[in-house]
Amino acid sequence: MPPKQPKRRKSTAKPSSPLKGAIDSVATKGSVRRLARRGGVKRLTHSVLPEMSHVIRGFVKSVIQVAISYTMHAKRTTVVATDIIHALRKKGQHLYGYV
Repeated sequence: MPPKQPKRRKSTAKPSSPLKGAIDSVATKGSVRRLARRGGVKRLTHSVLPEMSHVIRGFVKSVIQVAISYTMHAKRTTVVATDIIHALRKKGQHLYGYV
């Protein structure tokens, strides 16, 4: 008779947040340059890039946190565009083209 295998316990650890990697990829060098160009900046020095990426990460993270709270309140698992719009409106940033 073969020896009994011990029963495997189910993991109780929570899965890591999918936003951790996504927020880090928001403020890359290229994306910061694109945003600066869109805002009318012609040239950027290298010393400005880390500070700008830090500010962008903070802004995106705070908007996403508020949007997720709206999503959880509505008992949904998917963040929809209206959650982002309401989150931006709560932070005082109106997005034109949306009511």
